[in-house]
Amino acid sequence: LQDAVVRLLARRDLTLAVGEWGTAGLLSRWLNEVPGAANYFLGSTIVTSAAVARRAIGDAAPLANDDAVWSATTSALAQALRERFHADLGLA
Repeated sequence: LQDAVVRLLARRDLTLAVGEWGTAGLLSRWLNEVPGAANYFLGSTIVTSAAVARRAIGDAAPLANDDAVWSATTSALAQALRERFHADLGLA
């Protein structure tokens, strides 16, 4: 799968930044194993909890256990990482 992702990024000349939560950096490791990935996979941030994810996006407000709030936090994390790494795409 990681080879296909890097191939698609290269084909479309896009860059990617990733925010991982609950994976211990597995996605980043897989992407980094693909030859040439460094041209398209710009970096990642690994968070270990909701509180850390909120700090990563600059919002210290408590995180409710609510699907809408989780979705908003995930979207905000992807956007923050896209901006931080100057990437075309952010994935959280």
